[in-house]
Amino acid sequence: MTSRDRRHRGLPPPRSSRPSASGRPCHEEATAPLTEAGWRRDPAQHERARHTPNRQAVVVSSARGAPDPGGTNWFLAARPANDNAFLWQATAHSHTPNHLIRALCTALAVPTPVPRQHRPVPGAGATVIRP
Repeated sequence: MTSRDRRHRGLPPPRSSRPSASGRPCHEEATAPLTEAGWRRDPAQHERARHTPNRQAVVVSSARGAPDPGGTNWFLAARPANDNAFLWQATAHSHTPNHLIRALCTALAVPTPVPRQHRPVPGAGATVIRP
């Protein structure tokens, strides 16, 4: 559905294209905790990519492939310092509520490592994290 169709039907614009309460676009509002924690933008790699200073983690918001005009898809990933393979990666659809993306970004911005019983073995499949 185009933006014009949405307006004609009296529907609001897609969630991610609407400004948040702060007046910033929702993708910027969701990644604000990363910016505040010193994550950097890299327009050369992707306009909406945020990286940790050591480049071990990345969060990318992208309108490409989003089902709604102005929608945002999300890609999040982390890797060990000595390898380019991802330890984990996650994706989120453009209909994922912005507050959930912001909560995830807030958790990612905490520099304290996640406690683990053992290090994930590459190629071993999904890692289950238990308390």
